[in-house]
Amino acid sequence: MRGWTSTSRTSVVRRGRWRVYAKTAFIVAWFAASYVLLVFFAASWWQVALCAGSLGLSVAAIGFNIQHDGSHGGFSTTGGSIGRWR
Repeated sequence: MRGWTSTSRTSVVRRGRWRVYAKTAFIVAWFAASYVLLVFFAASWWQVALCAGSLGLSVAAIGFNIQHDGSHGGFSTTGGSIGRWR
């Protein structure tokens, strides 16, 4: 709880602003590019392996980064949902 009280006493904004949205756009574009390359352009086994690995890493990035930022309130001014689950 110490981190929550220190930000409420100062003028620190808890939202990520443009950085969170830029990171999200990059990860979603990475996912889309990996999927398109895998489905439509991969012709040999090593291309399929590279595209599948990239797709798997992009899905992991969605889970670890976008979901994490969303649950801590990085996208919303109303706060995260972490405190509601306690």
